[in-house]
Amino acid sequence: MTSPNDSNRAWERIAAFADGELNPEECCDLLREAAEQPDVAKSAEHQRQLRKLLAGCMDCEVTMRCPDELK
Repeated sequence: MTSPNDSNRAWERIAAFADGELNPEECCDLLREAAEQPDVAKSAEHQRQLRKLLAGCMDCEVTMRCPDELK
């Protein structure tokens, strides 16, 4: 059975992976885990896509022309 602390640590690792904050060894460990556990792979990909979409939303030049007073 997984404890809430284990779940929190797993979530933090996935978020750090999506943010590019893991060192190469930690990335390999997470990718190995993702290969064995589809839920981990799905969560990591979801977080990566979410960050990509959010980054695009924050760039007014990409999404729309913002009035100068709102920038």
